[in-house]
Amino acid sequence: MNAVRTALPLIILLFLAACAPRVPEPQLSDVPPGPLLQALEQRNRAFLSLRATASAQAFRKGRRLGLDNVVVLIRSRERLRIDAYGPLGQPILEIAWNGSDMQLRQYGQLIPLKPGAGPERYLGADIEPGELCAVLSGNIPLPADGAGAHARCGGDNCVLELEHGDLVRRIQLAPPGAGADVRPAVYELSRSGVLLFRARFEQWMTAASYAVPRKVILESPERKAGITLQYEDIELNTALDEGAFSLFDRKGP
Repeated sequence: MNAVRTALPLIILLFLAACAPRVPEPQLSDVPPGPLLQALEQRNRAFLSLRATASAQAFRKGRRLGLDNVVVLIRSRERLRIDAYGPLGQPILEIAWNGSDMQLRQYGQLIPLKPGAGPERYLGADIEPGELCAVLSGNIPLPADGAGAHARCGGDNCVLELEHGDLVRRIQLAPPGAGADVRPAVYELSRSGVLLFRARFEQWMTAASYAVPRKVILESPERKAGITLQYEDIELNTALDEGAFSLFDRKGP
């Protein structure tokens, strides 16, 4: 009887929540995709590099890992470096991509990779390194000719879809800020109807006249895995040493 009394308030709350009127989704109407594509492309071209410290929360099939000391280096969509350190400053995981080859070092041990291998094992999402560079900097890879693009808008909400073969990119755009800039809020990549990954961009800030998300959430529902990066100190559009993108040239960024 006591158990029933204890559970009764919770049952009532759940019932009321189920009966509450749903907020209607905004009505979206077809619009020409050209202006949105152009704005996103201008944003892509304005990004040159990112250097940031971060904390990370990763999960995979129910297992979770938190890292408080992560360094991220990105140069355009051509170079990438992610280093994760332990509480005493010891390297735990190093990922370097020089535009063609991916290199991994875990606890100081280099891990052989097949040509074309990506960071899926550690990031939990099926994503190409160049696309990962774009996502971690709050950008979206766009087709060169804009073919297969569809856009719908209503109020401050816009959704842009890009179809290329069996790939579909769906971008939900954030409401324009004070500068009326166009930037992504949610990005989904699907292949043949299967969601490969979803990226969410939050806590936007502006540095060096460029808007960047301080929080990037990358998840793959199919793999039941994902990672959240919370950027702390961010440097944008500064020169980055080419040697930083190879594990063989130097030990750290």
